[in-house]
Amino acid sequence: MSRIERRKKRHGLSREEKALRAKEFINAYARYSGMAFQMIVLIGGGAYLGYYLDGKYGTGPIWTVLCSLLGVGLSLFTLYKSIKELERFNKRMDEERKRLNNGID
Repeated sequence: MSRIERRKKRHGLSREEKALRAKEFINAYARYSGMAFQMIVLIGGGAYLGYYLDGKYGTGPIWTVLCSLLGVGLSLFTLYKSIKELERFNKRMDEERKRLNNGID
């Protein structure tokens, strides 16, 4: 058993590790909440725009369907970009965790 593992077993998490975990939790919560809100706005905005255009031009639900699908496509695209950004963030957090663990030795 390494020195770090023995220390963790005796004392639990260090202050730095606790702070890092709290920071990770808050960041993850904010990011996922933001992604959900962004999807709702894009899809709902597309549906509302389509509904407005259908009312203005007297067409059937054509614009509503098209704009809703456009909103879904945009939300999936932004979700993909957000996930890629989250992967980069997680990589930075892993590097920070490794740096903290190496500082204990």
